[in-house]
Amino acid sequence: MESHLTPSGDPLVPIGGGKDSVVTVELLAAARMHPVQFAVNPNKIMYRVGRIKGHPVLAATRELDPHLLELNEAGALNGHVPVTAMNSLIALVQARIIGLGPVVMSLEASASEATLVWDGHDVNHQWSKSEQAEELLQDMLGPQAGLSAGAYFSLLRPYSEVQIARYFAALPEYHPVITSCNRAFRQGVEDARWCGDCDKCRFIFLILSPFIPATSLTRMFADNLLDNQSQVEGYRALLGLHEHRPFECVGEQAESLLAFTWIAHQSDWCHSAVVKALTEEMPELSQPHPELEDQVLGERHGRISLPAPFESLGSVLA
Repeated sequence: MESHLTPSGDPLVPIGGGKDSVVTVELLAAARMHPVQFAVNPNKIMYRVGRIKGHPVLAATRELDPHLLELNEAGALNGHVPVTAMNSLIALVQARIIGLGPVVMSLEASASEATLVWDGHDVNHQWSKSEQAEELLQDMLGPQAGLSAGAYFSLLRPYSEVQIARYFAALPEYHPVITSCNRAFRQGVEDARWCGDCDKCRFIFLILSPFIPATSLTRMFADNLLDNQSQVEGYRALLGLHEHRPFECVGEQAESLLAFTWIAHQSDWCHSAVVKALTEEMPELSQPHPELEDQVLGERHGRISLPAPFESLGSVLA
């Protein structure tokens, strides 16, 4: 029987400048491991986040085929490439070249939920972040590279965005520097903050709001997105009042609903424009919903098991 290698050594953690990889790095460091951070085509945002605690940051570069840009200019549609899968493979090569341990991703449970169902088929905007994609990549590593499933896995897979946000909220040194807004990571943008007017900004602001005071969160985003009437329609989409979830890397509808039920009773938020408008439209947001808490905060039993000694590191998030 062919044996598969489980790499030993310091874990390599791909970072993207947002909260999820920060949580992974902090969990590994708390377990007295020595995470090595890794970014593909890093900009100033990623370096700024990566240097907060002094853990090393490695970088790799990749280039787009110029022919793709030519096709765009000729009228071809600009599709969404599976960037997570591409960067995962680059990270695996990097880890093997310099003799590091496993590649530890920061992909959460909600990445597996479909954005919509079209003609009977699930369509997931962030499929390459899903558990299915992780499982397929692990299966490929055996025959292709002789590596076990322990060579590549997501430490955060069992947890929701809300659980990750709650842990991140207790890391104030990162609050002024993280950015998850995708508009900050376009070609030609070297250093940017939250745009304050996209689905990703709205969602991250919302799931942090139960755990970070309004004054601090407003300073972090340079705007109070929950007290801006122009944001109501965007939050309606996150709560499931549009035909489907936004085609953006946002969490589950249940996570947004749960966050709203919490802040509807918090003095920091209950009088803000968006919360007032949506609790009037959906009075049920003002009621406790234990079933939502069970769904979002309960243990997720996926198909993928975390390898030892990583299986219990995320238990503090539960």
